[in-house]
Amino acid sequence: MAMRSNIDKKIKQIKNDLKPYKPQKVILFGSYAWGKPKKNSDIDLLIVKNTSKPRQRRIDDVYNLIYRRDYFLDKEKFPGAVDLVIYTPKEIKQRLEMGDSLIKEIFEKGKVLI
Repeated sequence: MAMRSNIDKKIKQIKNDLKPYKPQKVILFGSYAWGKPKKNSDIDLLIVKNTSKPRQRRIDDVYNLIYRRDYFLDKEKFPGAVDLVIYTPKEIKQRLEMGDSLIKEIFEKGKVLI
């Protein structure tokens, strides 16, 4: 129970840290959204933002926002990592048209944070 409480606090902090990035949408997916997370489970986030930056630069920008916090240094409270998927609305549309089942599942089952 304490682990889940710590993770919920981390997710809330990540949500606040992402506001300056101005995402159109942030969706929590994976074990914390629809499964039973384990001790080392990571936090999976899909971020939708209209940008012309290359995908790796988008990820770097977000990691620079969220990993500046000291809460990621306490491996007892937060043993996992944060995994990011960052797409533009156009890329999301393309992925769905290609039949990307993960993106579809994220939009159907994920927990919208922003």
